[in-house]
Amino acid sequence: MAQDNQVTDEQLVQMKNKLYDDLAETLLQGIVNQSISTELSQTIAQTIFQRLDAVKTRDELLEFLHNLATQWSAYNPFYIKMKYEDEQKKDDQKLKDVQSKLQQFMDNTYGSRTRIT
Repeated sequence: MAQDNQVTDEQLVQMKNKLYDDLAETLLQGIVNQSISTELSQTIAQTIFQRLDAVKTRDELLEFLHNLATQWSAYNPFYIKMKYEDEQKKDDQKLKDVQSKLQQFMDNTYGSRTRIT
């Protein structure tokens, strides 16, 4: 993984498979509680299968979820969760970078005997 949003092909397949299941479950719940009509459910299912199958990267997956959430609010939590995970990864990397720079400063100033934990 060279960049934050890159995943292996295997990871992407696993993510997509889990997402298919989760999105289908949300669709079924919508049909059961009558917040999604049968006609609309067919459109949503078609959209999910066609567009999700074409996704080749994590960024495309995020874009797919954004578009899905924009069309049907029931899918907004999936987009929010993935976006949050991406932001968390970015924040974690920034923290590691700051710690590394601070450690380098400490090493240069006080010698390598001082460690940041």
